[in-house]
Amino acid sequence: MKRLLAAALILLAASASFAAETITQWTFEGDTTAPAVALVGSPSITLAPGITATFAGGYPGAPTGTFGRGYNTIPFAGLTLPITPTNPAPKTRWIEFYAPTTGYMDIKVSYAHRFSNTAPNTAVFQYNTGSGWVDFATYTATAGDTWFPQEFDLSAIAAVNDNPSFAFRVAASVDPVAGEYLPSRSTSTLGNSGTWRFDDVTVTGTVIPEPGSMAALGVGLVSLFGVIRRRSA
Repeated sequence: MKRLLAAALILLAASASFAAETITQWTFEGDTTAPAVALVGSPSITLAPGITATFAGGYPGAPTGTFGRGYNTIPFAGLTLPITPTNPAPKTRWIEFYAPTTGYMDIKVSYAHRFSNTAPNTAVFQYNTGSGWVDFATYTATAGDTWFPQEFDLSAIAAVNDNPSFAFRVAASVDPVAGEYLPSRSTSTLGNSGTWRFDDVTVTGTVIPEPGSMAALGVGLVSLFGVIRRRSA
């Protein structure tokens, strides 16, 4: 019995180190772009030239149960109307999040994204591991003045793991069907004051195990299987 308990404790201790945890998170509480959680490096936010931003009410579905605050950006700020497929060129208006993943793997990114009625309806999620921007996913709002939670699983991309240069962007683009910029609400007119609002921007991952952790896990498994075999013999 004591051996079984000891083996179980070894397994529990080793597996705990593999649990997902929040590496970086922006909640925008207190009207600041400083991260609320920053386990690695110095995460930061950058806006494409021309974009302006303020703070406004946050995502009502936040885990905290309170609305809090959100980061309210204007993707087409300063542009001369009308907005066309070349004014601006697709994916040249973006918000960028630098979030190093040094020491972590199995990376996932999530956030809540609110589209106002007159804002562009299509966003492209991109990531960068140090050698340029890669399109990962495109999503389109189906209504205006509405929050759309997003989650992107990057765990299959080895270059994202343990990367001090990891960053991701959310970029405005043309509607994938129409081939032109469209407003989030179909009955609205696309403008240069429509907003994209972000809240609870979160990067999670699991700690890359040390050789000692893997050894402990192996010892625990061998011990546990040995006890089970003896009991069943």
